[in-house]
Formats: sequence, C-alpha cells, structure tokens
Amino acid sequence: MAPCTPKTEEQDRQRCLAEAVRRLVACRAQRVIIDSREEQDRHDNVTIYRALGCRPSTTGVTYTHQDSTSAPLLWIPDAVAWCYGAGGDWRRRIEPAIADVTNL
Repeated sequence: MAPCTPKTEEQDRQRCLAEAVRRLVACRAQRVIIDSREEQDRHDNVTIYRALGCRPSTTGVTYTHQDSTSAPLLWIPDAVAWCYGAGGDWRRRIEPAIADVTNL
C-alpha cells in the first residue's frame, strides 16, 4: 500500500465526496452538512458543484460546512468509519449499523 500523502489524502476525500453527492441526489437528500476544514472547504465546493453537474438547482440539495464542535451529528459517521476501518471485533460490532459499503 502506498503511503498516504496530503495530496493523495485530498484526492481520496474528493473521490469519496463526489460519490456521496451522487448517492445523496439519487435518494433525494435535501441537506448535507460537511465537517469544515476551513481553507480546504473550497476543494469540497468544487467537487460538489461538479458532482451536481448542470443541474445543481434542480436537485434540491443544499450543503454547508460546519465545525464538528457545532454539529455533534458529524461525530457519528466518524465513529462508524473508524470502527469499520479498524477491522476485527470493531467491524463486527458496527456492521449491523451499516447499510452499504462503497469501495473506491
């Protein structure tokens, strides 16, 4: 496995975000809150705009970046992802709460 560099980490985040946006549009999500990374939020904005394509206003999806300290529900996906990524007993425990896994 190649070492994770800031560049590849950002690329991976944007690939995941693009897929998440496509899936959220498909299930008619209306609002998305993303954990803010301050100056790096601009990367997310570009990815979301591209993922929505030529129909951003017709999707009905709105999104905002918030600091995780002001949006405690952002802690849940972090905890779930950590458990799944840790593997072993942690993965076994969290699997009943996971509806789908996408490998990118």
